Amino acid sequence: MSKRAAKKTSTASTAASRSRGKKKKGIDSTAVLIVVAAALVVVIAVIAIGVGCNGKKEGTANTTKSSDDLNVEVETNEEGETVDSANTAVEVARQDLVNTDQIQIEITGIDANNTAGFTINLDIKNKSDVAYVVAAKYAIVEGLNIDPKWSSEVAGGQTKESSITFYKSDYAAYGIGFTDIQLILSVVESSDTASQILQQAVRIYPYGQGAAKLYTRTTGKTDVVLADNDAYRMTFIGFEKDDVWGYTAKVYIENKSTTNLWIAASDVTVNGKELDPYFGIAAPASSATYASICWTNEQLSEASIEEITEIAMHMRATNYDDWEAAAIAEDDITIRPES
Repeated sequence: MSKRAAKKTSTASTAASRSRGKKKKGIDSTAVLIVVAAALVVVIAVIAIGVGCNGKKEGTANTTKSSDDLNVEVETNEEGETVDSANTAVEVARQDLVNTDQIQIEITGIDANNTAGFTINLDIKNKSDVAYVVAAKYAIVEGLNIDPKWSSEVAGGQTKESSITFYKSDYAAYGIGFTDIQLILSVVESSDTASQILQQAVRIYPYGQGAAKLYTRTTGKTDVVLADNDAYRMTFIGFEKDDVWGYTAKVYIENKSTTNLWIAASDVTVNGKELDPYFGIAAPASSATYASICWTNEQLSEASIEEITEIAMHMRATNYDDWEAAAIAEDDITIRPES
């Protein structure tokens, strides 16, 4: 999540947190494989999944899984690259992502070269007589957690066109190809977001399941492993200084478990002074996440810190789906940015 959407955490708590294109040459009109998981009613909807530079956790994720495959492969060359990839879209036949007595969500097209970013076009039919808000709780693209920041409100008895767009600014640096997209879709009543109607996992292979790839990050020369346990691995990969936003320590988190994790920091000091960061991140099971730990220029100025030499904090990983559960992993970590 962007810094503008950030909300500050407290050291006292770890719980902070478009146009359809033309048909592509060589691609059948059903060139998308979708695996739809069973719906599950849960407690509360979640749209944002990180905090600080990443957002705020506001709910839980529980799904059961079954599959129903719809698959036609697209034409690729010997290197596995999509033929005629310069065209603007992958056109698909209407296929249900969700279809219950209350709501139907259909995928109507994919625009792989939208100028804003990779876009999934949808029709949402609200079969009830009350307004619903549909949202992407989180998304995993080729194994990498990327938040499309998408939600759409649909009035009772109405059908609405909408688009889930993954913005290029959130993924361009990683070189992913959107060959494998996992979504958790959430539906709540717009007048009572605490009453979730449905939560459903779906998986989309735009170029066929055989073309699916997994993101792998190349280890950097200055990487420093901060924590490595049975649940997750956190690596410090660099820092940024910004005249507006201040100081950002960048980390890469690999969730090694089958549990959705919420990772947050407490007892944070900068150069020995207590200084709460903007940080807290949901790390979906078996995925990787880029995250940022941020302090504003105002914070640093008030603490009379001109150059950061040492950051110390207690990092705690808990079950994203169960606020009451004990911590899964805890680590005391130290970052020395200039060393």
